[in-house]
Amino acid sequence: MPDPNELEAVAAAPLPTVAATPLPAIGTATTPIGVEPVATAQSPAPRVITYRELFRAVGEQTGIDWRLLAALAFRESQMNPAALGRDGDMGLMQILPATWDEFAPVAADPFDPRENVQVSAAYLVYLQDFMLHLKTNDLRWVLVAYNWGPENVRRLLAGGGGWEDVPPAQRRYVADILYAAFGE
Repeated sequence: MPDPNELEAVAAAPLPTVAATPLPAIGTATTPIGVEPVATAQSPAPRVITYRELFRAVGEQTGIDWRLLAALAFRESQMNPAALGRDGDMGLMQILPATWDEFAPVAADPFDPRENVQVSAAYLVYLQDFMLHLKTNDLRWVLVAYNWGPENVRRLLAGGGGWEDVPPAQRRYVADILYAAFGE
């Protein structure tokens, strides 16, 4: 995971309170965004810096903190836009094919960093709305739904489950992302 101090070095924005910070609902992004080539350095910070403007632009369009997008991309693919997961997850943000088909524009390329981050952000906005219908605006649940699937989260909550009932791998996933993004 990128060190939060390294992420903070590229952003002067104050740290939000994460546990109750919802992602604002907004429309999907349509403005093209320029992307620099992938950095070759081993340190996470240069890879974050490589896509910093992309994350900032998509964050501005969607209301999602760019540091959350950066931490999610690093956790999902180590900032590799060509990543292909064992379940077919694709690109920088590791989007599953079914999710891609539902949220991506026609003829979009899942391995194009700009398109991948935009689709991921649109999915995060959808997940926020999904979680609001389940009566929670806690960012942790949005991230669990991104990783574990919204239906798994819905079933868990409908059955009276709580945070302690989320599988350890998903709780660790959320903790890694929130720590990398916000130091919390």
